[in-house]
Amino acid sequence: MNHDFTAAIKAWLDADPQERSFEKGATMLLQLTGNRILYANLMADPLSRLPFLEHELQKYYDFRVLDLTHDQVRDMERQVDAIADSLALGEDSPQDSDRKAERLLGRRPDHDSLPDDVIARYTENYSILQRMRELHVRLRMLTLTDHPCPDSERYPFLRDLIALDRRLHENWKVYDTFTAAADSSLSGARSEATPAKAEPPKATPAKAQHKEA
Repeated sequence: MNHDFTAAIKAWLDADPQERSFEKGATMLLQLTGNRILYANLMADPLSRLPFLEHELQKYYDFRVLDLTHDQVRDMERQVDAIADSLALGEDSPQDSDRKAERLLGRRPDHDSLPDDVIARYTENYSILQRMRELHVRLRMLTLTDHPCPDSERYPFLRDLIALDRRLHENWKVYDTFTAAADSSLSGARSEATPAKAEPPKATPAKAQHKEA
């Protein structure tokens, strides 16, 4: 890997947008992708295409800094394939995937009586599964294209899918293993750890004086 070129990408990204050369940035992206049609489209409308150019160069820079090998990306792909199979991310019908998600999430009989933060884990997992399906579709589209897809294109999708799967399972664990008894014990421990406020000493009543005989 050309580390001087990586440094040049970083320098362009860090430079003041008003002073750096758009053409230089587009040329670097052309060197990275070999896509001359993309280069022509960028140069045709630099102002509106600037956010896209920045995003693409940042993506390639992040990947180059990580210096991942081809074998490491293959390992990540195998992880994602296993994740996709277990969660039915590749189902052709969203309804089929939703039904599989219902079975996987496994709503507890006492769901409505659980604390809000535990229920929130269950709810979040639906959003996570939806996001994972979207990422997986985009990853499959990259794989189905005619031209070879570089590792740097697949890496962001692989990374995000693996991270989301980790979060999904963390939420499952909290939701599935929560018990009211454990929560009560924790609340009790917190109560014991909080010292009770000391009450002010009670006034001692004065002794009654003896009546004179």
